[in-house]
Amino acid sequence: MCKRLAIVVMLALLSSYAFSDNLCRYKNDVGGTVVDWHVPAKFAGRGYQVLNSQGQVIEVVPRQLSEGELQNKDLVERLK
Repeated sequence: MCKRLAIVVMLALLSSYAFSDNLCRYKNDVGGTVVDWHVPAKFAGRGYQVLNSQGQVIEVVPRQLSEGELQNKDLVERLK
């Protein structure tokens, strides 16, 4: 019985390492910060950050520009 329990615990620990993946941090409708495995489509356009397993930011995805901002060629050039 003790060996079986040790095997189960060992498998659980190994599986947590195998499934460790990046998390995403974004703002929801009410301005709260959410950390989840994915960003819902309705929030992705607002921009988000990708975090590694230690919580460090490894990528920043900028927000999408609005139609008005896209028509402002000066703004688009400055952002490049």
